Amino acid sequence: MNPPQVRETTAYDVDKLQELVGIQAIDRLRVLVRKLHKEFGHDAIIWHINSSGVGGGVADILNSLVPFSTRLGVTTRWIVIGGDENFFKVTKKFHNALQGSSEVSLDDKMLSHYHTITRNNARQIGQLIKKNNWTQPDVVVLHDPQPIGLISCLRSRYPDALFVWRGHIQFDMANWGPSHPGRRVWKMLVGFINQCDAAIFHLPEQVPPGIKIPVHFILPSINPLAHINRDLSGPEASRFIHSTLSKYGLEKLQDLSTPLVLQNARFDPWKDHPGVIQAFRETQRRLPANCNQPNLLLVGPIAGDDPEAHDILAKLKHLQNGDGAVHILPIFPSENGATPRQRKALREIGVDHCQLGLGDLMELEINAFQTRADIVVAKSLREGFGLTVTGAGYHGKPRIVSQVGGLSAQVSDGTAFQVGGTPNFSRDVSIAMTRESMIRLLRSPRLRKSIGAKAKRHVIRNFLPQRHLQDYFRLFLELRLMKKS
Repeated sequence: MNPPQVRETTAYDVDKLQELVGIQAIDRLRVLVRKLHKEFGHDAIIWHINSSGVGGGVADILNSLVPFSTRLGVTTRWIVIGGDENFFKVTKKFHNALQGSSEVSLDDKMLSHYHTITRNNARQIGQLIKKNNWTQPDVVVLHDPQPIGLISCLRSRYPDALFVWRGHIQFDMANWGPSHPGRRVWKMLVGFINQCDAAIFHLPEQVPPGIKIPVHFILPSINPLAHINRDLSGPEASRFIHSTLSKYGLEKLQDLSTPLVLQNARFDPWKDHPGVIQAFRETQRRLPANCNQPNLLLVGPIAGDDPEAHDILAKLKHLQNGDGAVHILPIFPSENGATPRQRKALREIGVDHCQLGLGDLMELEINAFQTRADIVVAKSLREGFGLTVTGAGYHGKPRIVSQVGGLSAQVSDGTAFQVGGTPNFSRDVSIAMTRESMIRLLRSPRLRKSIGAKAKRHVIRNFLPQRHLQDYFRLFLELRLMKKS
């Protein structure tokens, strides 16, 4: 079993964020920090606990919120739980069952293993805290199903702390029959969740039944200062893009006259990569003869808590079947070293490759692919929120997104093409609408530019970390006042 670890983050440049969002937005946060300190009677301490330090939306969020919060004067820790391969297989089954899959098989042995690893995590986290001589927390935020089983141990250890569970996935319970595996998973999880002081979801329609604690709604954010959102539009940056394409054997995409359609997403069944390939191939057949033929790139990180990705990749490779216009590219953060050409290009844009942390180069590479892309697709079947879509909007890219979960919540009229139909999402409809949207965008560079510009403005107004952290601080204050009364 891999032990739990403290995830260290780099310092956050509040001044740079302030240049983007304005001094008033940062001042409002500082006021909330002073109120937190006052209400807790000392400088507030917050812990976040999740299952992965790199790869996936939760890690992306915490990589900005944790150092940002600390920089504002709130001591903020980040613990990544440990586990073995079977533990993460089981928790991925939880994830799939809760998002509606009826094909998940769960037995008593699997649930017992979840509880065993959870107890081991609780014991080892206690040792970690003692080793680092940490003061007890005021607020503990547990993210998603993987660490929620820790609540009983942590609450007994820190009875004065506030505990919050944060659900990031899209729960789909509408069609659960009596024997659906999601019922069994949820019955176990909700017992843990109800031991917390509050639960957070993205949207009201994502709240499952049975929660007896206060429910709050907070939308996520992207970090505009992260490597994945860095501006790579200049001539020096273009050399990094070219070197990255060469690293992965994608030299043909260095020709900017070849339109590129991109889906940047983890390789799991909910992202519907096969549906994207189908829509793309139908688009190829229907484009006018005077249009340059596009390429499709499916890229995504392989996260440590997602053992299912390898099976998905094998199926996609079979579906690709040697098609030179369809590229499938998994990126493994721990095995990802910069090439000499990349190192030289990074130096030209002021980045020292020796100072890059785990996952930083992966972020820069995904940024390079996204910057090169002409259209970004997120054709998910279920989606808690979908930060990759937010990031594409910040880059000013025209987007095609499914009308599911948080994807619908983060786009407004004119900022993206939405596909799938309402009120009931249909995969077949989403494929047809994706095809038609691709054709429209590929035929009109002017339309791509207009939609991309609107998307960027919308993201800056609504989905940056100062708003996200403000929502968290306000919630912590509210919970603290409720507990005191």
